[in-house]
Amino acid sequence: MLIPDSVDWRQNKLVTEVKNQGQCGSCWAFSATGALEGQHARDTKKLISLSEQNLVDCSFTFGNNGCSGGLMDFAYEYIKENHGIDTEESYPYFANESRCHFARRNSGAIATGFVDLPIGDEDQLKVRVVWNFIESQLETLIDSCSDSGTYICRY
Repeated sequence: MLIPDSVDWRQNKLVTEVKNQGQCGSCWAFSATGALEGQHARDTKKLISLSEQNLVDCSFTFGNNGCSGGLMDFAYEYIKENHGIDTEESYPYFANESRCHFARRNSGAIATGFVDLPIGDEDQLKVRVVWNFIESQLETLIDSCSDSGTYICRY
């Protein structure tokens, strides 16, 4: 498989605007929604901003702890079992925990499953960066390697 030297998902309208988690420890929710937004946009050709607040407020029973931290895997399990996640517009983020008020009629996307990549498998990571969306591994690369949001493969 031919892997390009660089990938910029903004050119294909697969990335929403920059978001700010504020003082809430909800990076896990932003990572989960960002990956799902991109995958959903790729599959449907519709870029929809999804609700991090929905995950912060509603995924406790799946193992997440709101503003005290969580895991993307637990967020995806919640979205899968819940049959959706609200849009950002219908359930806006305010960097604090609140009562869950998910409304399926406002769902912007669903998750049918997810895959964790093996630790240290750089070849698999390169393929996924180009052809699929991943969460924390890519965010770490973007945060540490680029101010532009463009991931440049160096191999």
